[in-house]
Amino acid sequence: MYNTLVIYYSFTGNSKKVAEYVKNKLNADILELEPAIPFSSDYDEVVDEWQNNDIKRDVEIKKIDIDLSKYNKVVLITCTWWYGISPVMKKFLNS
Repeated sequence: MYNTLVIYYSFTGNSKKVAEYVKNKLNADILELEPAIPFSSDYDEVVDEWQNNDIKRDVEIKKIDIDLSKYNKVVLITCTWWYGISPVMKKFLNS
């Protein structure tokens, strides 16, 4: 049996629903990624700040306190930001 971890970031809650569904289907652990400084809850404000601003594409995320080495399988779930993965997931993958 695999030890599986579902890692996700969700801005609107849709990716969270998918992550919870996958977690239940695979009997997995789950980890939510979060930005260190939360994004605005106003979608239009986030678009104005992030869509065409390459300087702000690197976001800090909250510290993750989990031992990834104990998992044989990791499932990544994230929302799409302007034709790519979210800055939160990108930061996680780069670190």
